[in-house]
Amino acid sequence: MEAQPPQFVGPPCGQYGAHTFYRGFRYTKAGKSRDISLGEFFFVRMSADEDPCIGELQLLSSNRNNDLQLSALRLYFLPEQTPDGRLSHHGEDVGSVVESFPENNIYFEICFLKAI
Repeated sequence: MEAQPPQFVGPPCGQYGAHTFYRGFRYTKAGKSRDISLGEFFFVRMSADEDPCIGELQLLSSNRNNDLQLSALRLYFLPEQTPDGRLSHHGEDVGSVVESFPENNIYFEICFLKAI
């Protein structure tokens, strides 16, 4: 089954110029649907051969001038996932943060969290 493109959920929560802002989106993968809201954390794979990092959804908007759907994520990486790797000054619980504002259609693989 092919993944469907994400859809905004709920009414718009604001507007500025050509941008309309939303509080969450819904996606379907392998027959399962999930809603993700602003401030929520989830696993993200930048590519199929890399370990997942943690993403925090910070902004969702659509632009009516060019029909784009945009998102802003804050990405959290372990030092092992960076080019320099874990260094001696990194503690056991250290992570790195990257702000990501994709302006093109980049699709991330979103992994489901399993409750233990």
